[in-house]
Amino acid sequence: MSREKELYFFVEEKNWNKGLAWYESNFDPHAQVRGESSPGYTVFPLYQGVPERMAAIVPDARLVYLVRDPVERVLSNYVHRRVAWPDMLPLEDVLAHPGMHEWLVAPSRYWVQLEQYLAHYPEERILVLDSDDLRQSREETLQAVFRFLGVDPAFRSAEFEVAHNAATGRTRMNRAGRGVSALLERTLGPRGSQALRARTPAALKSPFRQEVAPPVLTDELRAKLEEELRDDVERLRAHTGLAFSGWSI
Repeated sequence: MSREKELYFFVEEKNWNKGLAWYESNFDPHAQVRGESSPGYTVFPLYQGVPERMAAIVPDARLVYLVRDPVERVLSNYVHRRVAWPDMLPLEDVLAHPGMHEWLVAPSRYWVQLEQYLAHYPEERILVLDSDDLRQSREETLQAVFRFLGVDPAFRSAEFEVAHNAATGRTRMNRAGRGVSALLERTLGPRGSQALRARTPAALKSPFRQEVAPPVLTDELRAKLEEELRDDVERLRAHTGLAFSGWSI
């Protein structure tokens, strides 16, 4: 995987202008298989042209698209943004604002996102995964991913037992935490810093973090989101043949 987790190279508004040499510098040149993960690659129409740029640079890439309950993803996205912007408006107000509504909801239109890639990559090069399967049947799901990528499906790692970001967005770093995090990244780099934080006991991290209250989603607002996303979910089901049985829609 890339040294930095989320490269956002193929997003014009992010790192596209840094050039191909910069992108290549983030990977081990001796690795036979290389990968990266950037959520911003599936935020159409807010970020446009991503599949076209990707197909021009890595036309033989294999793409893994990890999806989850689309309403729960909206809630998670809102909490994640509140971590960065503590003064963000309540969820109901954000969803009532057309521009902010699109930022929260567009990435949950999974079929719309997938359609953009199917115009540039053959269906057999795109694997859609339900995050419930990754959580509940991790070993079997990872074997399927490895077979899809053409690598050893029998590979195992202790890292497979680690639940990364299990509580993402429920807490955020306070001022002291941001200072310590910046120091670790300068000293150890992003990957080393992340690995150290993952091994650090929660009791040692708690003085550097503060709670973020979860959003309140009324029955009426949930019903509106479900109705807005229902057709997209049905199209995704029809295309993939996956049940997504744990989803609310």
